Amino acid sequence: MKKRFSKRPKPDPSEVFMGLRGRIFALDPNEVGLQQSPEQPNVWGMLTEFGQPGGAATIVSLADGTTSMYTSSGGGVIGAGQHAGPAEATKSLLKVGEGYVGKMERTTEF
Repeated sequence: MKKRFSKRPKPDPSEVFMGLRGRIFALDPNEVGLQQSPEQPNVWGMLTEFGQPGGAATIVSLADGTTSMYTSSGGGVIGAGQHAGPAEATKSLLKVGEGYVGKMERTTEF
């Protein structure tokens, strides 16, 4: 007997991208165990975004070493922070970000 698979429409890659990106903006760092530290009392995460004529990419860097990349074409890498190189790069980036907190304006619309 052949198995039948439902033909669900594929999600729009840009909607998936915006959904993943939006989850970070709505994230409560305390709910996922991201704690302030003496070295980083303000910055628990950063998004770095790159735009090109054909699309965009968002790199997510969190204080626990979590590192992921989402692309508007639907691709991406989730969990790169499990590897030492990306995790250390993320932690270095957040330390630099901490030094710029006083020079930034609060953003509430993304």
